[in-house]
Amino acid sequence: MKFSKRLITVGIIIVLFGIGLVYFLSLPENMSVTSLERQTLTSTIRERGTVESPNIYWVSTELTAKIIELPVKLGQFVEKGDLLLKLDTTEIDAQLERERLLRVSTDAEWLRQQENAKRQIAALETQMQPSSVTSSIRTKIQAEIALLETASNPDGDSGEAKFYRAQLDLHDRNIEELTRKKQQAEVIAPISGAIQSINVTIGQAAYTNSDLIKVVGTDDLVVSCEVSSNNITSISKDMTVIIEWENRGRSVTFEGDVLSIGTVSTKMTDTKGLVDVIVKPVFPANMAHPKVGYKVTVSFVHEAASDVIAVPQKAVHNTGDNTVVYVLIGNKLVETSVVLGSLINQSYVVLEGLSEGQLVVSDATEARDAYGKRVAAK
Repeated sequence: MKFSKRLITVGIIIVLFGIGLVYFLSLPENMSVTSLERQTLTSTIRERGTVESPNIYWVSTELTAKIIELPVKLGQFVEKGDLLLKLDTTEIDAQLERERLLRVSTDAEWLRQQENAKRQIAALETQMQPSSVTSSIRTKIQAEIALLETASNPDGDSGEAKFYRAQLDLHDRNIEELTRKKQQAEVIAPISGAIQSINVTIGQAAYTNSDLIKVVGTDDLVVSCEVSSNNITSISKDMTVIIEWENRGRSVTFEGDVLSIGTVSTKMTDTKGLVDVIVKPVFPANMAHPKVGYKVTVSFVHEAASDVIAVPQKAVHNTGDNTVVYVLIGNKLVETSVVLGSLINQSYVVLEGLSEGQLVVSDATEARDAYGKRVAAK
């Protein structure tokens, strides 16, 4: 009796297990599907670019002199008008002092000449006063007075006047030129920006018109990149782009616009010409952004096809003679032949074989494994 009860219990368990197994096997397999609808496909061209500044100045001076002050360092931000370096003016100060003394001496000599002429004129006028002076002598004295007056006139055309005026003008020009050069001893920043290069040190001589310090403007930055001529037709002026910058392991994204598109350059990669494209980035004022010389990635997103039906690339299976996808109808998979067009951003444009509203299994490999089984959409 006990043995028969055990058999009954085992039998019930086996029956329940069988029922469960049948139920489990009858459950449809869940699969990821794509519902087909008309859409616009975009394609992305990604290129590496470099942040550049259109405002780059190499600061120089007309002086050749020793550097006595250098208050800036690499990477430092300076405002327009800030002192970058100062030169020793000992020699130019001596030249200035010499020219000023010569100018004073020449002016004093000219004044002495004028005063001497005035005294001579006064003496000659005294000689003409007596009534005993004959008319011929008076005429002769008057002629001498006229010569002296002409010679002593600072604005006159006499040789003496022209000589002294020329000497005084020469000294004035020399003083003006030396003063201008002395002002260049204090080299100031021509723009607001960052110090990118310093070619000198304190105590070193700075030579006339040599490049001393490079200042790069931090306003109006651009991104320069090279795009294959095969892709350039997909890029247009004022097109919006995405700029990605890796900052300490964190990706920071900015927007920008295409500022200009160059022509095919002589630089070649295999058979592809390269085109220079300049992008104007939009860097928010309150956010850290890449500086001049930093590398970024520029993504040009353009419309590749509009109002089309598309299927994921992974949904397609090539049988050799045929291209198929797996359409879910009810709980069954139906292998469906298709004619495909371009592959755009990991999706194929469907030319023939499918219509809106159909459900296509997103992964053909999974679909093939489940083919013949009951399937349900996830």
